[in-house]
Amino acid sequence: MLERFSDESQKVVVVAYQEARLLGHRFVGTEHILLGLIGDRDGIAGRVLAFVGVSQDQARDEIVGIVGSIEEPSTELLFSPRAKALLEVALRQALQGGSNYVETEHLLLGLVHDEECLGAEVLVRQAGDGTAVHRAIMIGMEAKARGQDVRTRLEAAGEADPADEAES
Repeated sequence: MLERFSDESQKVVVVAYQEARLLGHRFVGTEHILLGLIGDRDGIAGRVLAFVGVSQDQARDEIVGIVGSIEEPSTELLFSPRAKALLEVALRQALQGGSNYVETEHLLLGLVHDEECLGAEVLVRQAGDGTAVHRAIMIGMEAKARGQDVRTRLEAAGEADPADEAES
């Protein structure tokens, strides 16, 4: 399935794998994918996460506080069932949107889609509202499609009334 992922999305998955190993976890979970997305400063997902105030260090600390950390990581890491589901949702999101490749924004949409996964739980704790994150992703995707600067568009939307944004 990863052959359908853009270079940026593949890097996010590699970073997620590295984060899981660093933390000594036995599976790559949605929480590790979140850490990978936060670290991607060039993609829409990373820009959205920075805009809504999500910090990689705080997210990692929260994850360790919930799951813990082990000194000796597993030699072979597999994706957790929820992480696999996130990747599948991201692929569906990409295809439904007319894209041939999964981009970082599709991964973030997949994460927001499963409100009960640990990655989404940590995201909402930091961002304060999953709906606001979803809205920011959609604004970022629209800006990208129009060739606009994503950060500038997010900042302008953040100053606008949410009802006005929905109409534009």
